[in-house]
Amino acid sequence: PKILKNALEECGKKLFTGISPHFPFSRRELFEIIKLKELKTYEEVVEACARVGKIPDLKKALAGDEVCKPVVASILASLWQESPVKSGLKELQDTNDHFLANIQRSGQYSVIPRVPGGELTPDELILMGTVAKKYNLWTKVTGAQRIGLFGANVWQLPSIWEELCYGRTSFESADGKVAAKVETEGMESGHAYGKALRAVKTCVGTSWCRFGVQDSVGMGNRIEQRYKGFRAPHKWKMGVSGCMRECAEAQGKDIGLVATTKGYNLYVGGNHGTSPKHATLFLTDLSDDDCIKYIDRVMMYYTFTSDPLTRTSKWLENLEGGIEHLREVVIDDKLGLCEELDQ
Repeated sequence: PKILKNALEECGKKLFTGISPHFPFSRRELFEIIKLKELKTYEEVVEACARVGKIPDLKKALAGDEVCKPVVASILASLWQESPVKSGLKELQDTNDHFLANIQRSGQYSVIPRVPGGELTPDELILMGTVAKKYNLWTKVTGAQRIGLFGANVWQLPSIWEELCYGRTSFESADGKVAAKVETEGMESGHAYGKALRAVKTCVGTSWCRFGVQDSVGMGNRIEQRYKGFRAPHKWKMGVSGCMRECAEAQGKDIGLVATTKGYNLYVGGNHGTSPKHATLFLTDLSDDDCIKYIDRVMMYYTFTSDPLTRTSKWLENLEGGIEHLREVVIDDKLGLCEELDQ
């Protein structure tokens, strides 16, 4: 895009920066318009922001536009925190959000309940195992310290989620050698399919480790419970390590906390994947509450200003002024946004 932009400018042309041919605005501009006008549905956004009169039969053209719909859906979910599959919004979502599961190469689905900070109770393990046996699902510990149940057919998903969420299920094998009945508090979706917080990876910290200097499990649980369901321009992950040995690999996450004897060092903008990026040290020796405050501000500023489907690492890399600008915005309140970011 940068090469194309420079080439067009040399020819006296201007690069079109809209999110799709049907919307003349960048994601950042569209976010501000939707926020200021308090638009709540896709139809309202189209009426206020689409290129009406510029494109013949705009309604027909928009029906097949699978670029702008996810962008608008993400903005609406980030701003108003409503269910993305409620009436008026569900038309913008793909099958994963409808079924609370990821479609796999077989056409079947994976079901991944939330495991805050990687912490599981024995009852929850029995619950997932019993559901897996009952519906003949393949199980695997994922890279995010969760347990995935794979091979669910689409017609099985309502029953699987009902049993997981209500925490009640039972199973007995045909030969009678395996039998289980469990009633527990239940589990919720881990959002392993959405452009939202996926998981918070933790080490055992002071709970068990002789090297731990902070309660990484407690902190990981706290921030996962706080940010679960938070919709952003792309998926995002967090990690909390209880000491500088960094067993939770927090410096490879979008948001990472690494414990010190005085608190936590906060890292931002890391990720693995096709373009691995080491996170950047942002602040040092923060208290638990200060960690929350600055994570709030960084993630809200990212959500306000990022391009579509851009991880925090690429956003920070392309942010004018880089990490120093981010510090000026969320620490020094250079733009006067901190009060809004805190809300």
